[in-house]
Amino acid sequence: QFLYFIGETIAMANANAAPGTALPPVPLTTFTHLFNGVALTLAQITPDTKFDHWEARLNALGRDIGRRSLEALDREVARPRTTEDAVAFISDAMFRRWFGQPAAAIDADELSVYITDDIAFLWQRPDPTRPHHLQPHLGALVAGMIKGVLDQIGFGCQASAVYLEPSVDPETQEPMPQTQFWIRWNASVIERGRRMAAS
Repeated sequence: QFLYFIGETIAMANANAAPGTALPPVPLTTFTHLFNGVALTLAQITPDTKFDHWEARLNALGRDIGRRSLEALDREVARPRTTEDAVAFISDAMFRRWFGQPAAAIDADELSVYITDDIAFLWQRPDPTRPHHLQPHLGALVAGMIKGVLDQIGFGCQASAVYLEPSVDPETQEPMPQTQFWIRWNASVIERGRRMAAS
């Protein structure tokens, strides 16, 4: 409920802003601190709750955020017609809007898509003393954002997030944490793509 409170508070602030008045931008580091603090609190007060429960709630919240961010996007931005266009739309236009940069890498086939990124806060764990596979994946929020946008533009799918082993920065030799988003197209989307390819 607190996560929904945060989202609704932001939405209300936007709704109450004077016309033509831009709200001050919130640094990603500030959002990161708040987001991880909330996740850590939830993990501490509900130790017996299964991870998939929290990830499902984060995913649901993300879907709402995705739909709202799509509504706020410039109406003149062309909407995708193919799955390839949809992936490019998410990994470039939407990632730039959300994070200020495009996704790091994409690997796709007819049935699914893997989008890999090194956005720092997605790698942070609610409890840094515990291995990441023993606690919820905060990337479930962004997976929900991806699904919310794709569903809204007619590319129904399921989206989830997994941790990858960090790669090494070639310049600093420091580990670069990565998160991979797995998009699995609905059967109707796959069939539509096959019909378009055959026409």
